[in-house]
Amino acid sequence: MSHPRPLFVATVPVGAEALNVRLKDALLAMKSSVPDEGSHRASGQSYFENKWLSPNRLHESDSPVFQELAGTISALAGRFAGRPLQIASMWSIVSKEGMEGKAHAHQGAVSIAYYVDPGTSGEEAGGLMQFFANGPDKEPTHRVVPQAGMLILFPSRLQHSVSRYTGDRPRIVISANLV
Repeated sequence: MSHPRPLFVATVPVGAEALNVRLKDALLAMKSSVPDEGSHRASGQSYFENKWLSPNRLHESDSPVFQELAGTISALAGRFAGRPLQIASMWSIVSKEGMEGKAHAHQGAVSIAYYVDPGTSGEEAGGLMQFFANGPDKEPTHRVVPQAGMLILFPSRLQHSVSRYTGDRPRIVISANLV
């Protein structure tokens, strides 16, 4: 059965490697000085285990590296949606071994996942982004093996999860919701 393509996968143009080095340095420094947010949900329950979660206002940071990524995200998401969009929230998850993300959806029009460092994600180590166009109680309709510099854009209401990550180095992703 064929499924409509509910997502768009891009690589961040020009300078992704240098950008990722700067993002990784900034996020690992933040991880060592800023406590884990636990969850951004009103209930306080997280969809993820074995991770560090940043505050969800990275796009409002004075840091040039977060501002650069936010501009790139806004431009690509606007092209994906066919209209201008602005970032409502942007955060990072640094995954540890055993991290798993339960199926969930986001708020907004378009959401993204940007891979600063996918760790050792893959078929054997997990950490795959899985999408459920037919609902979270069905098999995933799309699976994406993350790569450094990869930006996945998808409708915010599309259910998605992350397969259990068993890699041996941190998996660093930045996510955002746009309206």
